Amino acid sequence: MGIYINPLNNQSKLDFLNKNGRTVSIDEIKNQFRQLITSRQIPVCWVNNGTFDAAAIIYNDLELKEFTQLHDIREKQWFIIPLEKLTPDIIGIDISKLIV
Repeated sequence: MGIYINPLNNQSKLDFLNKNGRTVSIDEIKNQFRQLITSRQIPVCWVNNGTFDAAAIIYNDLELKEFTQLHDIREKQWFIIPLEKLTPDIIGIDISKLIV
């Protein structure tokens, strides 16, 4: 089970991501994953699960692998978010403790 964004004040996940991050391609994330993390930015994958959506924080190689599997055909959008936007009240933990 990963770490997910749950915006405050009934804001949708996509609204939060569009307001606080920038849209990128999966290739950009794959090619720059380590550089993003060390520059205090983090990839987020918005996923349409049909009856609900999710915004998964891609904080390590395992999460990146899980959300880029070829057989996973769910609609996705990729974002890069500054770490300071992902506060414990939005994601439930201090994300900086997981980033090495």
